[in-house]
Amino acid sequence: MRIALTGTQRGRIGLVSSFGAESAVLLALAAEIDPAVPVLFLQTGQHFPETLEYRQDLARFLGLTNVRDIHPAPTQIQNRDPEGQLWA
Repeated sequence: MRIALTGTQRGRIGLVSSFGAESAVLLALAAEIDPAVPVLFLQTGQHFPETLEYRQDLARFLGLTNVRDIHPAPTQIQNRDPEGQLWA
């Protein structure tokens, strides 16, 4: 991971994370190497408030400075999940 985040690909690599328990180790390793690495979080609108609070707390604790929320396009939601039940 160190080579990927600091080598010739630096600035071209990001992480995708759910901020679940399994992700915490990967995020901690990345934060030690480059706390500014982009970390993408898919904001589905279906997360519990506690999940979003944990995400913020973990990012702050690890010193991650570039966590980005990615939202699906409204047209994609309307086309693929008009009733908001896909999560089920």
